[in-house]
Amino acid sequence: MGPGGVLGWTKAAWKEETNLDYGYASDYAVSRVVAQFRLAKFKIRLKEKGIEATPAMLADCWYKGFNGAKGTDYGQRVSNLYYDK
Repeated sequence: MGPGGVLGWTKAAWKEETNLDYGYASDYAVSRVVAQFRLAKFKIRLKEKGIEATPAMLADCWYKGFNGAKGTDYGQRVSNLYYDK
């Protein structure tokens, strides 16, 4: 497993969400708590913008960050894999 752990944290994304050392990103229990916090923030920001927080949109935000998520199809591709389309 890489330093970003099973959730694929980048150093930049990790730094946005926590002051913990990046090494903790590979600790699943810690990483999952930070990830839940990050997704909750995305859900709030999407709701404020009037955008539905679908799994595809949340995957887009995770991959590109909130501002970078607009106009990409990454989240839809992740959703398609999940639903085997």
